[in-house]
Amino acid sequence: MLTKIFISSNQTEFAEERRMIKEEIENDFFLGNLFEVFLFEDSPAMGETAYNLYMNSIEKTDIYICLIGSDYGNILDSGKSPTEEEYDKYNKIGDESYVFIKNTDVYDEKTLEFIRKVQNSNVYKRFNSYDDLINEIKRSLINYVRKFLKQIPYDERIISATSIDDVDMNTLEIFYSLLNKDSPLLKVKDVRSTEEILEYIGAGTIDKTGFHLNNTGLLFFGKDVSKYDVSHQIKMVKFNNIDRIGIIDKKESKSSIFKLFDEIKLFFNENTKHGLVINGFKSVEVPEYPYEVIREAIVNAIAHRDYDFDNSFITFYIYTDRIEIISPGRLPYPLTIDQLGKTKNPIHRNPRITEILSKTKYMEHVGTGISMMRKTMKEHGLPEPEFNDENNFFKVVLYGPNNRLITPDTNKRQITTNKNFSHLKDRQKEFLEKQDKNNPITYKEYMEMFKVSKSTAKRDMNIFIEYGFVHKEKKDNQVIFYII
Repeated sequence: MLTKIFISSNQTEFAEERRMIKEEIENDFFLGNLFEVFLFEDSPAMGETAYNLYMNSIEKTDIYICLIGSDYGNILDSGKSPTEEEYDKYNKIGDESYVFIKNTDVYDEKTLEFIRKVQNSNVYKRFNSYDDLINEIKRSLINYVRKFLKQIPYDERIISATSIDDVDMNTLEIFYSLLNKDSPLLKVKDVRSTEEILEYIGAGTIDKTGFHLNNTGLLFFGKDVSKYDVSHQIKMVKFNNIDRIGIIDKKESKSSIFKLFDEIKLFFNENTKHGLVINGFKSVEVPEYPYEVIREAIVNAIAHRDYDFDNSFITFYIYTDRIEIISPGRLPYPLTIDQLGKTKNPIHRNPRITEILSKTKYMEHVGTGISMMRKTMKEHGLPEPEFNDENNFFKVVLYGPNNRLITPDTNKRQITTNKNFSHLKDRQKEFLEKQDKNNPITYKEYMEMFKVSKSTAKRDMNIFIEYGFVHKEKKDNQVIFYII
């Protein structure tokens, strides 16, 4: 049986393109044996209304292709065009929608609204010419074929071009530092080779040609993850509004997973509010959002995203009233939103990735994360997380305190007593013991003081903030830190 493709667009504006796309696909030696294309204008008169015909066809469609140009088209009684109706219908039932937006100087207002909807919920491509369009469509269809022909799960696929030279030993040390103290891996790490340990934890394989990473190993331990064709990046943005307007800060990371966690935490700390409350004789820092909930949402996004979703990425967006973490791929079948945090047998899209995370502090109790998120948000006086599973993406929405966090200037730098420095490095202890509480310090000054890189300085300050040892402020567009 051929895979059915539905082409949706303003028929008048794209009359020529619709016909040529159908011909290009069905006359292609490879694609023509796999796909058949539905065009409304080819349908014989069967006594049913046009609306019912294309809606019934949507329900039988495997792949939905949407073309958006300058003209929105006729408006139905619903207030939407047939194209937008088809788009909404398919995205409620399917997860293979490809949207292509034509670059033009003028869009009518309804088209702009439609484009904004697509941008918020769907992967899309822009095109200038017919050649651009057909090349992108063919590329999407070939990726579809690759995805469904591959029998080996994504996280187990071996990257034959890799070797032990592609392993970042520093990242491997980070992994060891995150293990539980009684982990058997710590007992064998000095008596087994790196290749044997990586194979044991499911990060690669040893064959007659040597050691090779699989996709899991590359994501966790690769020196340069971007060197290979793996969609893994995360985009972080801080907005100065409740909408995607007015960017204050942004960062795109293509780091391996363990380094990525540090980068996200640093971005979170630098772009959310932190207040202080007095608890007995101590001042305790209160973050705008409980970070353990943020971390759990990120862990889930990394562990369960659909990595076969080419040219996609996780987004970590901080708005003035909420945080949204969006990852490619819907919940693994048959899991539903209502079952989150309730099912006794967790379903994992990427079991090898989940297995490595479960050995670390990032996922110590598999299957309890959603319950923890709900409980912790409630304990902090915040709404429970909202989950959304549609349009090929899974979204977590965390609403903040809506400016209820109070941080009086008089309490900003209260002295904290009974500090425990035992878990800190010598450099960190020295800073906390010798730094003048009345004099702020910058990243640059910290780097010069201890001859460290900026990333190390940021990591240290992140740790100090987490344990309530320092307070961060912004002054004259510069970040400064005070000992508390």
